[in-house]
Amino acid sequence: MARMADPKWAIRHGEKMCGVCLQTKPLSDFTPFYQTNKKTPCRRCVAEKTASHPQHLDVSRKSRFKHKYGITLEDYDQMFEAQEGVCAICKKPETLLYKGKVRYLQVDHDHATGQVRQLLCFYCNRMLGVIENIPVDVVEAGYKYLAQWSQ
Repeated sequence: MARMADPKWAIRHGEKMCGVCLQTKPLSDFTPFYQTNKKTPCRRCVAEKTASHPQHLDVSRKSRFKHKYGITLEDYDQMFEAQEGVCAICKKPETLLYKGKVRYLQVDHDHATGQVRQLLCFYCNRMLGVIENIPVDVVEAGYKYLAQWSQ
């Protein structure tokens, strides 16, 4: 068996074969999720598919909302309108860019119950993910620590 035909050898050596165009490419040509999975498309093939099927993005987003959060795009839009397009925590609109476009506000939900709470910007959502299971007194101590060093 040729070395490049063995996916494990290729991945260990920083290369992988695209499952669409069948070209061997460096791992950097694949998204992190796809770097270790077999038969997955490279970034170029994904971009070409998305460009040729722009409706794919809305379908994907719609099915992700329904599957992951149990809400529709209409539910998301209503939440967005109710929050006036800003994060429920910092009260600012999302400013982080993804592929040259401003990201959508993220759906915050309780990971234990699945209950949807509100929409958050990327940074507030990440902050909650980090501090969610840390006792309040430790979080407050961290805030005091930062305040002490910002003077």
